[in-house]
Amino acid sequence: AVSMKCADLPIGGTLTGWIDGEWVDVPLGKDKSLPEPVRCTFPYQSKSLDRYRSSRQVAFRGSGSNFYVLEAEDVTPDLKGLSQKDHTAVAEDVRTVVFVVCAYVIDHTGNLLFEEVLLGDQDIQRSSRSIDPSSLVGSPPFSAYSSAQHRRRVSLLPGSSNLIRLASLTMDGDEGMRKSVPFRVEDVSMTEGVDATPILWADSTPSGYFAYRNLTAEGSELHVVPEYVIFNGSTHHQICVRQISQPPFLLEPSKISPISRDRNNSIVVQFEIPAINGLTGPVQIDKVGLRVCVAKSRETGEPLGSLAVQTVTGARDSRLVIKIGALNFKEVSGSGTSSGLFAQDFIRCRVRWSEMRITLKDTEEESDKYDENREAIRRYLEHHNVNSSELEKKLSEARHDYNMEVGKKRQAFPDVA
Repeated sequence: AVSMKCADLPIGGTLTGWIDGEWVDVPLGKDKSLPEPVRCTFPYQSKSLDRYRSSRQVAFRGSGSNFYVLEAEDVTPDLKGLSQKDHTAVAEDVRTVVFVVCAYVIDHTGNLLFEEVLLGDQDIQRSSRSIDPSSLVGSPPFSAYSSAQHRRRVSLLPGSSNLIRLASLTMDGDEGMRKSVPFRVEDVSMTEGVDATPILWADSTPSGYFAYRNLTAEGSELHVVPEYVIFNGSTHHQICVRQISQPPFLLEPSKISPISRDRNNSIVVQFEIPAINGLTGPVQIDKVGLRVCVAKSRETGEPLGSLAVQTVTGARDSRLVIKIGALNFKEVSGSGTSSGLFAQDFIRCRVRWSEMRITLKDTEEESDKYDENREAIRRYLEHHNVNSSELEKKLSEARHDYNMEVGKKRQAFPDVA
């Protein structure tokens, strides 16, 4: 007989203890084996349940995190192949007993908990959309562990057909937690990115979280991801992200961070670059596309550089990704002059014009330079004995034709003779 408990302490959720019943009988001997998989439970500890004593959260006998003990020959062929690959040095006559979890969730946000939903007298087979939320009773949140393999928080779940919901800590309400609409793992989309399944809060408002699942040899691997993550593509500069009604946060080079919509259902941010004391103007980045933000000095308002910000479809870590490019700027020379903000950029413009008219007005401006030019023309004509009468006649004809074309309201052809 063997007994087990989780060696790692959870970083969130409810603490569990030794398996329910304390011992699991495993027959020994070459010709002995477990007749069928044995279901075991890591039960919740009593001292950890005190914080969840409420009318909507109960811990019934045998509740906790479930797993199975079974013979290696009873595992699915895919898992059996992996087990043989991992134990190539083990002799063939060595008996192997494995421990399997049918479903688990990987939390990419780092701040969510998960709990099982009990339905009272309702039919557990009906759709989760038709369930009356007022009759739901939730279990204490499952333990959340820090996984070195996934580099995320991982929680063990019951079977894929069990109803679960996510819980987020909040300052609103009396319970201190905001719950989602219940759902089953088997109903979640198997496509990541923009096709991930949206998760709604209990009041049917968007939560900003999405889910997708992968099929594994053991069962289902559920992923819960934020709608948006923001990525700092610079390898040198920190970027401070400032959002409306949200505390600013510092994004280290080559790092990502979740970001959510504001109360106006959009994401409008400003980017601050502390290294150059620069700040961009407000820009909306929740829609797919490419934007160029100009970073200006917070003291003088002089342009210092530009940031390319691109919103694209996500993959494993989020539904959409906001990518911030490296800071593009020109170093100021010793003379204090710059070749321009976009000196190193290639700008391609495409314009559709049905008509274009250009008027040259340099000779129409009244200035000292124009008077000097006029006197120089007069002296040139006198020096070369140009027939002034004939020239005046041609200029008069030209003035008449021009004035007839542009109309009486336009400035007349200048008298340069």
